[in-house]
Amino acid sequence: MLTLVLLKCLSDLGFYYAFAGFFALLAGAEAPFLLACLGLQALTGTLTFPFRERGSLRFLPLALLVGIFFLPGGGWTGWLAALPPAVYMIYLTAEKLYLPDWSAQVDIFRIFWKVLLGFCMLALLVGCGAQLAAITIPAGLISLVCCVLLLRSLRHDLSVCCTPRFQAMNLAAAVGVLMGAAIFSSDAFLDAVRMFLTGVYQTVFYPLLLGCVYVLAGVLRVVVWLFSRISFSASEQQESEVTIDTSGLENVFEGMEAGQNADLFLRVLTALGLILAAVLLIVLFRWLSGRSRWDAIRTESAERRSAVSEKTSLRRRLRASSRPVGQVRAQYRKYLSLCRRRGIDLAKSDTSEEIAGKTKYVMEPGDVRSLRQLYIAARYNDEATREEVAEAKRLYQKLAASAKESLF
Repeated sequence: MLTLVLLKCLSDLGFYYAFAGFFALLAGAEAPFLLACLGLQALTGTLTFPFRERGSLRFLPLALLVGIFFLPGGGWTGWLAALPPAVYMIYLTAEKLYLPDWSAQVDIFRIFWKVLLGFCMLALLVGCGAQLAAITIPAGLISLVCCVLLLRSLRHDLSVCCTPRFQAMNLAAAVGVLMGAAIFSSDAFLDAVRMFLTGVYQTVFYPLLLGCVYVLAGVLRVVVWLFSRISFSASEQQESEVTIDTSGLENVFEGMEAGQNADLFLRVLTALGLILAAVLLIVLFRWLSGRSRWDAIRTESAERRSAVSEKTSLRRRLRASSRPVGQVRAQYRKYLSLCRRRGIDLAKSDTSEEIAGKTKYVMEPGDVRSLRQLYIAARYNDEATREEVAEAKRLYQKLAASAKESLF
């Protein structure tokens, strides 16, 4: 459970620092200090969870919040920016609001990435790309990744989320995203990105733009020469050729090569790159969360679980069905199909425990519980034997018979 609480704290605090940290940097705060505060405050809130049932003793770990004043790079601006999340951690501890509801966390994710994308575009237009790269993007990345991990965890039963393997994966992902945010916000990384964009501009975009200008100038010269051969009146007129002097254009691009207009172009290129990266991250997060239509999940409770055979390729199904793990999961899918045929309403957000609760009046609860345990071991631990496959088949056949008899 500690990893779930840590993901909750990191997600909420990342949301805050992505925007408040931006304005704090404009006021003189330092990004490394704010990121260190984010990690310290999230850790402090997580440590209060084991003491949640011990009365006032649960407030003891909050004493670590005093460490904010000893972090390097602090100051009145940084301390003021770190004050609201510290109060928020105290509030969560007092109210014992450690784990959010799945639907509420979905709303947070859906709103955050839209607001973050719009905020980044506005900040780039006013020339605040440095503040974005230093705090908004790293903190936003922390919040988005931890929110996705939390959503995936809340979809499962607590017995699954509390397994050592599941918690180790969540903890490794949280530590990884914190380290990645620290690296992305460092001056060395930002200088490397700036050098890369400058090199791409000078070696790729500049020659292409210069070539396009020369081609356009040549086409215009041909067009002007053709029009100069046309007589616009019957009187004798002297035909004169009109020429275009491209030396001015060459001088402009020579100035660009010298760096006069390169900064503006790099800003535009950086903005386009950040927008493209944001779009790719959104697609990735939506895929990781396993949800593509949030509203349909929350409002259309009658939406049925799609069979795996409709979502996976024939080769993958054949390969999975040849293993004991795949055979156990196949029996559980047959059990889900049986539930639908018996008129049981299954929503996509239902866990295996919730499904078992819906079937207790139609099927034998003990057999459902045994089949569910085999399924959990096969899906999350990738463990199954041929004896367990035979047991899963026997349980399914027994459930099918009991469900059929219960209808008559």
